[in-house]
Amino acid sequence: MQWDLGAEDVVYFSLRKLVAWGPGIGFRTRLRFQLANMALGRIIFVSAKGPGFLLFEMGGEPKVYGPDIEENHSFDLSRIVAWASDVQFELTGSSRLVDIYMTQMHLQQNHPGVVLVDADDSSVGGGGLIKQLFAKVYLPH
Repeated sequence: MQWDLGAEDVVYFSLRKLVAWGPGIGFRTRLRFQLANMALGRIIFVSAKGPGFLLFEMGGEPKVYGPDIEENHSFDLSRIVAWASDVQFELTGSSRLVDIYMTQMHLQQNHPGVVLVDADDSSVGGGGLIKQLFAKVYLPH
């Protein structure tokens, strides 16, 4: 899936999904130690600024949610491939004690903007906080 960027466009993206980029693209890495980012297990964010293009590998049919959305969408973090810098998300999920530890939290788009989502079911992380803790402590990197 190709995302074309204008001269002032900034896009955040999953580095694992990036396949190629065009000339003129500049990259920047940011560390974000906010509680919401730590809860999702992601504190490193990579962005690209145009002009140029980014090419992403997709496991399934890509879904693009544009700035003219009528309703807010909720996404599993592992499915989000890229998003425009003006998009804002908030954490969503069940507040039941068992769900906090056993189910995956999602991001809900609460400010319109372009979001690129991979619809491939095999890329879903799932598992919630218990799986994240187990993976960080017991699985080799």
